[in-house]
Amino acid sequence: RSQFTQAIGLEQARARGLLRGETAATAFVGGIYKHPNGLAFEEYDAIRWMVARHSWRLMAALGRAPALPETPPAAAPRDGVERLRGIERENEAAAKDQPRPAVRLPALAAAPSLDGQLDDDPGWAGAATLALTLNDGSGPASAATTARVGLHGEHLYIGFVCSEPDTERMVASVKETDGQVWRDDCVEVFIDPGLRGKGFYQVLVNSLGTFARVGPGGAAWQPTVRAAARVETARQRWLVELAIPTAALKLGPRFGLNLARERRPMEVLELSAWSPTGGSFGQPERFGIAVLSGDLPQAEAAPASLEMQLTPGYALTTSDTIEASFRVGLPPERQAKAHLIVTITGSAGRLQSTVAAPLADRVVATLATGDLGPGTYQVSAEL
Repeated sequence: RSQFTQAIGLEQARARGLLRGETAATAFVGGIYKHPNGLAFEEYDAIRWMVARHSWRLMAALGRAPALPETPPAAAPRDGVERLRGIERENEAAAKDQPRPAVRLPALAAAPSLDGQLDDDPGWAGAATLALTLNDGSGPASAATTARVGLHGEHLYIGFVCSEPDTERMVASVKETDGQVWRDDCVEVFIDPGLRGKGFYQVLVNSLGTFARVGPGGAAWQPTVRAAARVETARQRWLVELAIPTAALKLGPRFGLNLARERRPMEVLELSAWSPTGGSFGQPERFGIAVLSGDLPQAEAAPASLEMQLTPGYALTTSDTIEASFRVGLPPERQAKAHLIVTITGSAGRLQSTVAAPLADRVVATLATGDLGPGTYQVSAEL
């Protein structure tokens, strides 16, 4: 990992929130170089181990390291890949436990002007507003994304507002229509016209307004899509407006819809979606449901879940408190009314504590144990 330090001007520093009233003319930022290369984890891991083996052989030839076995152990890279796949499987299972969101698409009174400006455009009045969350289902993204959706005439209109505290590090290189837009910071629209869960149409747009169109199964699909984008550095955001002809989609009264974003200015790619899939975006059985006519489907409430971790986890020797952290699996409206009851029980006594509402996705509490005598105790929590 290569480190860098760069001098930046006063205005840039203020835009990044680095100055708090200082009068210095120059500020410095630093970090780790980021080189987007489009590699999948498996490809990167294989290359990393190949480079490590060749480097070790050079060291061995110089007498600075022992020789490697003729057949290098393959378990380590496989373990890394399997660990990642295991995490993906857990995320997908968690996402499948969540109800699919649904939205009724309104008819817009006027067509939005596709110029990358949504705030003062009367065409977006009355549009449905959707919020994206982390695609693994764990909660809100570090940079929020909202979308507006509606129909007018023969087009489906979608507008995105993407918060971005670091617009200078956004990846925006693809300028060719139907190029590899997914290598850039981009937003994506997925549509399963018949709600069959077997195929989908996809449109991607980057911050330059470049779009790519992909048909079911990767087939060619080239409807007359219109798109516009705008980066507003001072407001720390970028926007996209998109119009897709409905004739190219053959939408039913209900169809599968998902909206997603790939965010790249950070060290780790951040994926968010309206209907989290837990893994690849291209899972039409996990898309949300868009309704043109008829009643909205009644989603069943997601089952509550609770995970607890204690510090120290096995013994108390010098402290009369336990630090407990909880991961609460409830939607925000239910978190506002929920509370936790934590019980410490053993042969020498029993204590009960309450963590009052409202809760959050993660809760940290300090449990006092000063009145309990020496012994072994069980800690349990009830949501």
